[in-house]
Amino acid sequence: MPDLSRGRERLRCGSVVWMWLLTGLFFLRVAGQAVQRVLDLPWLPRFEQFQGSNLSYGVLLASQLLLLLLMAWMSLQAAPGRLRRRPSLGAALRIGGWVYFAGSLLRLAVGISWPEAHPWFRAWIPGFFHLVLAAFMLQVACYHLRPATDFPTSPAST
Repeated sequence: MPDLSRGRERLRCGSVVWMWLLTGLFFLRVAGQAVQRVLDLPWLPRFEQFQGSNLSYGVLLASQLLLLLLMAWMSLQAAPGRLRRRPSLGAALRIGGWVYFAGSLLRLAVGISWPEAHPWFRAWIPGFFHLVLAAFMLQVACYHLRPATDFPTSPAST
């Protein structure tokens, strides 16, 4: 009988499916803002609502595209287990990811609780997508922290 708890653990922690889902969500954010810059569709939030900082759009877009490439590369490498496990990196990413996640939650909580808060706190779209990026960090951390026995062996290694 297969060990179902091990399969559930793979889905919960370090799952490539989660990594791809979070990458896709972040892609939608980047694409949504780009579309609004060009077309200004009435059913999407206004372009300015996607902006959470004073960065120029060009710098923001370049950094977001770089993040998307990195996220996609990590997800592609993690799928077959080719991304080299580094437990020390996983531990650092777990701590950094939880700090990032908590800070992003705090940012949203301040923006919701105090209507007169600085606009940076009230920019809910960027705030939400910082949670997405933090969750991606945590999934990568889980990947690096999983025991080596959780990874399938390739036919070449047998």
